[in-house]
Amino acid sequence: MQSRCLSSNAPFGLIKTNNDTDFVRDCVEWGYSKHPGVRPTCDDKEKEMKVAYVFATNMASSFKLATMILPQLEQGIHGAKVVGMMFFDDNIFCLRVGDPVGERLARIAKEQGILLMVCDQCAVRRGLAEGTFDQCGTGSVKAKGMVEGVVCGCFPQLYAALSEAMPDQVITL
Repeated sequence: MQSRCLSSNAPFGLIKTNNDTDFVRDCVEWGYSKHPGVRPTCDDKEKEMKVAYVFATNMASSFKLATMILPQLEQGIHGAKVVGMMFFDDNIFCLRVGDPVGERLARIAKEQGILLMVCDQCAVRRGLAEGTFDQCGTGSVKAKGMVEGVVCGCFPQLYAALSEAMPDQVITL
């Protein structure tokens, strides 16, 4: 069986199913699963889909990140290479030193080379950065009281950082 990569025009539209059993069988036939449960896979790391997450909505970090994305990353079953995460508003609180989600995420980010960036203006407003509002967007605001590896920035810094590992998809949650 030859594995097909999600980023290479995988034929999801060609999978015709009558029930869940047929879906799982067809996904395995097309090379989408190497783990119990269905997940996209790619043996060729050069073709593996790269994603960046933007946590912008209320509770995105405490629900979607903490209970879905992070456990999948820890188990190695996420199905895509995560290259970066950007946190806005109260979502930045999960990245404070001592927060269990933030500590786990910092470990995974270090192991997997994931950018962890918080909105500089959001961090200044919440006392989690050194800098002023006038410095926001310049790259000179520094994270304070955040887990290892977190940086502050705005869109110019995000674009520059992600250009090193250009994502195929940016997902806003």
